[in-house]
Amino acid sequence: MTDPLRPIVRAKFLAFTAPLEGCVRYFYLDILGLPTIAYGCLIATEAEARALPMVRSSGTAATPEECAEDWHRVKGTPALAQRGFRAAATVARLRLTPEGVEAVTWAKLDKMLAHLERRFPDFAEWPASAQLAVVSLSWACGPAFNFPKCVAALQRQDWAGAAAECQMRTAGNPGLVPRNRANKALLLGAAAGGDPEVLVGWP
Repeated sequence: MTDPLRPIVRAKFLAFTAPLEGCVRYFYLDILGLPTIAYGCLIATEAEARALPMVRSSGTAATPEECAEDWHRVKGTPALAQRGFRAAATVARLRLTPEGVEAVTWAKLDKMLAHLERRFPDFAEWPASAQLAVVSLSWACGPAFNFPKCVAALQRQDWAGAAAECQMRTAGNPGLVPRNRANKALLLGAAAGGDPEVLVGWP
């Protein structure tokens, strides 16, 4: 299967995402109260939790049952959503392996890309800066993000128009402020033209 991402986008994705999401090796609740891990990866079901390569404090591999228990333990503590990811460190008993962090992140990205390719059939032809901006928007809102004017601009490859319409609401979620800033800069970088294989607007 052909990778729709420009090579530089995949190569720089983790470095771009890390300061926006952080990298957390244990289950925590995001601001919406949803179980999350790694680079802001939603773990929506017990089945997903059971499949994760996690370890106990001793470093030995956790069983699927222990992974499920840890997921339920964090999910069942809704107050964590308002206290930030660090508050979950003492509630969650297991840790995702470093290899698992990357695996769950790439799996989320590739699933998202499949949706984006269906939504934007010319996505693979977009300049790197536009690709990274839309992947970033999708990471925060999901690939079905509902910004009609932004979507219309993206469909006609009007990167400046998309930059003007891609702002996510930050009320109650100040963490979106730097992501909004980064997404806009990338789309304006795409609008500036130049080599489509080069990221313009980041870092």
